[in-house]
Amino acid sequence: MSMQTEAYLLRAWPHNVFRLGKTSLDNTFEYIHSDTLFSAIMNTHAMMYGQQQTRLLKELFDPATDSGQISLSSAFHCLSWQQQQKAQWLFFFPKPLIYQLCPPDQLKQSKRIRFISRGLWQMAPPARQLPDVPCLGGTHALSFGELLQLGLLSWPQLQPFIHYRERKKLSLQSLQQLQQLEESQLQALFHTEKLNNYLRDFKVCRQITYPKVVVHQKGQQAAYYTQTYVQLQSFTNAGGDSLQTHFFFLLNLPDEISNPQKQQLRAAIRMLADEGIGGDRSSGAGHLQAVEQIQLDLPTLPQPNYLVNLSLSIPQNQEEFDQYTHYRYLLRGGGALADADDYGHQNQRQQIRMLAEGSMCRSNSPQPVGKLLSISPDKRPIFRNGLTFSIPFTYAH
Repeated sequence: MSMQTEAYLLRAWPHNVFRLGKTSLDNTFEYIHSDTLFSAIMNTHAMMYGQQQTRLLKELFDPATDSGQISLSSAFHCLSWQQQQKAQWLFFFPKPLIYQLCPPDQLKQSKRIRFISRGLWQMAPPARQLPDVPCLGGTHALSFGELLQLGLLSWPQLQPFIHYRERKKLSLQSLQQLQQLEESQLQALFHTEKLNNYLRDFKVCRQITYPKVVVHQKGQQAAYYTQTYVQLQSFTNAGGDSLQTHFFFLLNLPDEISNPQKQQLRAAIRMLADEGIGGDRSSGAGHLQAVEQIQLDLPTLPQPNYLVNLSLSIPQNQEEFDQYTHYRYLLRGGGALADADDYGHQNQRQQIRMLAEGSMCRSNSPQPVGKLLSISPDKRPIFRNGLTFSIPFTYAH
């Protein structure tokens, strides 16, 4: 079955906040998981076209049906800025769990790195086995070439982080000369530990906690509480250009799906700009400026030997689970439904363990598919999206 991959930008307002729940009010995820994104799209589709059409759309996702092949990734961070009146982009993907970006004596720093840039993902294996790499905020790793492209630091600001002997050896006198060097030369040129200490303040996102008060409550003992949100950051580079954080995600669409169904799905995705995503939307969180389809070429790799999940996944069976060589899991669900049963008890969605983004399996094994799983406490159609969206990756042992 031939497949078409589309990329969508969730353009956020500057410094916008999102409530992406993580088991308690004091925790939040920093990006949009694929099951949250799936629920937002399906709810918006049902609002636009009705329950019957949404059931038909759900069957196009469900691999248990003959027509089920659609899958989507989680929504990850990307940076945008204007350079010479042209939009520039830097996309981040989840770090593959096998990927050691730091030497053994810096394992704590390696664990803090959660995302790698598109440039790092597609580097040839010898060039990618770097002892250390620049990181924004200590969590988002990128190549030296991409760092120079961002323009966060001017030439005078960069000089303290460049080895003096190497700078004299190469007769470096400007940022333009640096940008002409190969990645391996840049890696040997910079004192990366000092550079990363400086870049720690350039966070792609951060968590903020707001005080809250429960108004409609008989007793006021527990009226005061706090709730944590993730805020997308923006900052200005050395050239005065504003760098803004957004989200992006990928969608796999089979060519066999009819055009009306594709158009309905795309319309529901665009409608997220009006509906928002995540919790506390009535309080101003989760709002989007626009949803746009963009051109994004997936990383091309020489002789890929792994598949890396870009979504949460629920393996179809034990055989599919055994294909994973590196994985971690997240506990998802368990939230209360709006209504109560006949005895006044609040109904709860079922909790489930899901394989997280960055989990890996060998590329010579069958590609994992995942499944949609019902989490309803009764007969209502409530599903958790555990369909697998994976892309190739090359790792040299």
